[in-house]
Amino acid sequence: MATAVSKSRIVATVRIKVKPMSVAKMGVIAHDLMAASRTEAGCLFYQITQSRDDETLFFIYMVWQDEESYRRHATSPYVRAFDHEIAREILEKRFAVEKWHPLG
Repeated sequence: MATAVSKSRIVATVRIKVKPMSVAKMGVIAHDLMAASRTEAGCLFYQITQSRDDETLFFIYMVWQDEESYRRHATSPYVRAFDHEIAREILEKRFAVEKWHPLG
């Protein structure tokens, strides 16, 4: 029998559209974000993917143990640097983070 998944877990998703000239830079940034995020306490899964149909479109899918671990991640120095500095330089448009909870 499958074990139930805690509703306290946080699933967060982000769609990112970068400027065409920033695709390669986003690839490097994605690698660094994944490496750093996966070492954080409370990170259960962290993956950044790139669209097969549009190389300027990236999708982040992350699962955190709870709200506190997600909040620590969101306020980490490297995420804040991305949000406030890097994003302005490479993004086509601003992104929104959506948070979800698992149903089971």
